[in-house]
Amino acid sequence: MICVPIAATTNARAKEELARAAEAADLAELRLDYLQEPADLGFLLEGRRCPVIVTNRCVRQGGLSALPDVLRVGVLQEAVYLGAEYVDVEYNSIGHLRERLGAKVIVSYHNFEETPQDLYAIAQMLVGTGGDIVKIATYVNDITENVRICQLAAWLGVPKIVLGMGPKGLVSRVLAKKYGSLLTYAPLEKDCATAPGQLTVAEMKNLYNFEATNAKTRVFGVVGKPLAHSLSPHIHNAAFRHSGMDAVYVPFVVDEFEPFLKSVTCIDPEGFSVTIPHKEEAFRLSDEVDEVTRKIGAVNTIALRGGRVIGKNTDWEAALFAIKTALAEGESLSGKRCLVLGAGGAARAVVYGLLEEGAKVTITNRTASRANALAKESGCAAAPWEDRGRVAADIVVNSTALGMYPAVESTPYPKEAFRPGTVVFDAIYNPRRTRLLEEAAEAGCRTAEGLEMFIRQAVLQFEFWTGVRAPIDVMREAAIMAFDTLAETR
Repeated sequence: MICVPIAATTNARAKEELARAAEAADLAELRLDYLQEPADLGFLLEGRRCPVIVTNRCVRQGGLSALPDVLRVGVLQEAVYLGAEYVDVEYNSIGHLRERLGAKVIVSYHNFEETPQDLYAIAQMLVGTGGDIVKIATYVNDITENVRICQLAAWLGVPKIVLGMGPKGLVSRVLAKKYGSLLTYAPLEKDCATAPGQLTVAEMKNLYNFEATNAKTRVFGVVGKPLAHSLSPHIHNAAFRHSGMDAVYVPFVVDEFEPFLKSVTCIDPEGFSVTIPHKEEAFRLSDEVDEVTRKIGAVNTIALRGGRVIGKNTDWEAALFAIKTALAEGESLSGKRCLVLGAGGAARAVVYGLLEEGAKVTITNRTASRANALAKESGCAAAPWEDRGRVAADIVVNSTALGMYPAVESTPYPKEAFRPGTVVFDAIYNPRRTRLLEEAAEAGCRTAEGLEMFIRQAVLQFEFWTGVRAPIDVMREAAIMAFDTLAETR
């Protein structure tokens, strides 16, 4: 179920939002501690069109009510008498609730600083209080803590709500139904959130297909850092939905790749997209790769099959496709002088593809040793970063993160170095038109956007994971719509 938290400051406003919540979700949570006037429970509960959780959260558990426990819980007791379906009481205040009548009691524990190691002990303590539903909400500082949260939800043999808070806790919210949580909280708008990391109702329903998830839903995702404005969930979830697949794709903001990969298998994911900065480590940790991926030395796609990590690179084909969109009909890459900016995982894929097409490649990078190492490994030339504008090039390729949102004013290449007719490709897709591409176009260059590479590599990933032909038009439309949405929120 999806529960809409209502954090209005007046009774009248709370009543209005209750009506909206009934249209959008399964139930609503009345956060009485947000009211700046005495709660009129009779007014609020009369004529409601969806079940309601009444909560009056204390300050020590992340709420706003400074009332003594006996008075604060007394308001919840009134809600019980008025027929509220649920009341939420903190674990150390439940003793003040005298009668339950027909209400279900949610006994809750919140930790806004961390996800403690003793989650199971906390859960057993909550079960011992005699509440009808156990609720645990903890702050996620490391992505692997989602694994413990999901495992706890699956293990607890009582009705429960187990969720992670904060940006990295998104995984546990999206997968709440899969692992047995009764509900997840989702406000009507972002600015109405009552805990860090809550997604909106629209995001839960339309982006993550939450209502369709269940215990058998297959899990995929994107691994990288940062991921705040990744379009990958938009296009892959649209593809799953269009193809009628019971699957969901979520972002995993990962600091350290190896510990993540070792722990995440406990929640049985099937595949990942891998992005900055983990592509080379993903290659190192793959149990199996094809010959092309071995030559590239970087993995942007992982399938987890039979306990083995199968690595693949779909970037190189996608990059070539995007670059060729800027070529004239019949024009070849063979013999073209290509300058590749960067020496990471994306650069490895681009260099491999260009060399396969017969291009002459020069590599430059802010860390010279990495450029020199990749050049030696690939049989290419290397140039100092400070000399990149003086390297003769028919094609300039950016595979660095310079210019990626939100640092949209940065650029990896001096605009005075552009020459009319040069092909300029930027692997960055957010923003769609980077500063690099805008300045290149102004100088009379032919430009190719990273969005086309992004869509193509995702299409190949989808087909690698599922064995089903990808709905490329659906994925492109989803990416463009996501861009429009992001533009409206900036």
